[in-house]
Amino acid sequence: MNQKTALVTGANSGIGLETVKQLSQLGYKNIILACRTKKKGEATIKELLHEGFDNIYSVLAVDLADKKSSYNALKELTDKNLTLDLLILNACVVPKTLEKNNDGMELTFASTLLGHHILTMGLFNADLFSYEARIVTAGSEAATGDVPMISLPNIDKIIHEKFNGHSENALKSFMFPNPNKKHDPMKTYALAKLYVSLWTSSLARKLPNNMIVNSISPGATPSTNFARHQSWAMQNLMLPMMKTFGPIMGVSGSLRDAAKRYLKILDFDGTTNGKFWASKKGKMIGPLAICSSSYLDNITFQDTVWNLIDNILSNET
Repeated sequence: MNQKTALVTGANSGIGLETVKQLSQLGYKNIILACRTKKKGEATIKELLHEGFDNIYSVLAVDLADKKSSYNALKELTDKNLTLDLLILNACVVPKTLEKNNDGMELTFASTLLGHHILTMGLFNADLFSYEARIVTAGSEAATGDVPMISLPNIDKIIHEKFNGHSENALKSFMFPNPNKKHDPMKTYALAKLYVSLWTSSLARKLPNNMIVNSISPGATPSTNFARHQSWAMQNLMLPMMKTFGPIMGVSGSLRDAAKRYLKILDFDGTTNGKFWASKKGKMIGPLAICSSSYLDNITFQDTVWNLIDNILSNET
C-alpha cells in the first residue's frame, strides 16, 4: 500500500471521513479529500493530524452538483497527473425542499451523479486509473424499495400510464421534477440511490475487465449528516431513536461498520463487477449480499440513466 492513492468525495464528515481514517490505517500514502470547499477540507486535515494521522492528505474543492466546479476539479486532478488506485464516490446532499442546480436537475440526483460522472469518466479518459483500480459508488438500502418510510414509486406504472411507455421520459422526469408537484425528500433519495446503482452497472460495462466498480450500501448509519437538511421530526425524534435503540435492535450500525463495507471493494474481483451490494433481505446492517430487483437489473434503465447524464453534459436536455 505504500504507494497507493485514493480519492474520497464527501470526505470532511460522516462515512467519508471515517473511510479516510481507515484508508490511512491500511497504509495508503496519498489520500485526496474531495470537499465542497477548500476551507472544509483543510479543517478536516487539521483534525486528522491532531488525531495523530500522518500528513498524507490533500484537498480537492468541488461542488459535485455543479458542472463547472466538477470540471475545474477534474482539471486540477489531471494537472497533477496522479495515478488513482481507489475512488470512493460517497458525497450526497438531500434537501428537504425542492432544490435544483443550474441545469434544472434536482439536487439529490445532481450531487450523487453529475459530478461523480464527470470525475470518473474524466480520469478514465485521461488514463489516470491504475490497472486494477477500484471504484465504489455509495448505494443505499433504499434502492431496493424495501426500507420502511423510504419507498420507491411504481416506476413501471408511471412509465405506462403517464409517459405512454417511454421509459426515458419517465426516468428523466424524476431527475427534473415539476416544481408544482409535492416534493418528497425521502422518496427522491431512494430514487437517486437507485439511479446510482443503475449508473454503476452501466459504468461497469464501459470499463476494462481489470477495473472493478460496485455500488455498496454502507447500511443504516444514523451518525451521519444525512438529516441535516431534513424536518424537525427527522432530526430530533427519528434519528436520535435510531442512534439509541438501532444498535440494540440490530437495525443500525456505526460509522466504522459503514466505512468497512465500502472497503470490501478491495476484496472483490471481476465476477462481482457492476453489482449492487446491500444488507441481506430484511436487514439494514450486517454482511453484504448482492441485491437484485426488476429495476436494478433492467439494462434499459441502466443505460437510460447513463445517457441522460451524458446528455446533460452535452447540453441536450
